[in-house]
Amino acid sequence: MKNIDDYAVDLGITKTVTEIIDGQSKEVTYKVLWSPFNYGAEAKAELPYNLAPIEEAAFMDVCCTKPGMRLAWGDIEERAKFSTPDYVASAITAKYDKTYDSSTGLDRRYLQPEDDIVQINWPDGWYIPTAQDLQLLVENTTVKDETINGNTWFRLTSTNGNSILIPGTGYIDDSDNVEKWATEAYLQSSTIGVYTSKPTIHALRVAKSGASLANSAGRPTGLMVRPVKYVRVD
Repeated sequence: MKNIDDYAVDLGITKTVTEIIDGQSKEVTYKVLWSPFNYGAEAKAELPYNLAPIEEAAFMDVCCTKPGMRLAWGDIEERAKFSTPDYVASAITAKYDKTYDSSTGLDRRYLQPEDDIVQINWPDGWYIPTAQDLQLLVENTTVKDETINGNTWFRLTSTNGNSILIPGTGYIDDSDNVEKWATEAYLQSSTIGVYTSKPTIHALRVAKSGASLANSAGRPTGLMVRPVKYVRVD
């Protein structure tokens, strides 16, 4: 029996960040481990997580046939429908913008743990990826489309030979809550994108032509979530 952490996929990707350690600013390197499935796949089968043992065959069957939840940026539960007016009027839009506030030291470009369904409901250490994580995924993998159960999936393979599969389910916009299989996929990040007519988020776009980082995904729109885990490299 395995637990959910045992399924983390090492694509050979690392990121280096600056942290304050013992009062000094130091660069620290992490491995970026990817979940092999979208958040919510296991919930549809009511399988245990939070480090509980998992029946592997049933678990992976669900994860390889279900697209998983879609979420609006800043939601902590799955919605049946994504409404722009409801979202704009919510407290979440007042909490975040895309700037760093030097007067308070707060960085409001990134989704915080209390507003992140992955950080609330998953085991410690799992997060919605940042825009930088998605860009590293683009730069370090190649894309090949596959057909599974008659639907389009995309396999992202790294130079170390490991890979993750992403279902081609596109997204759900504000007027539609019907699950659709499409010829491209979008994965949500925790990073706010540029402003247009409304606040946007960075997202991974995957199609037969390859993967790219998009900065125009609407924050109210239901996108799939693929968590990552950072493991420090000593």
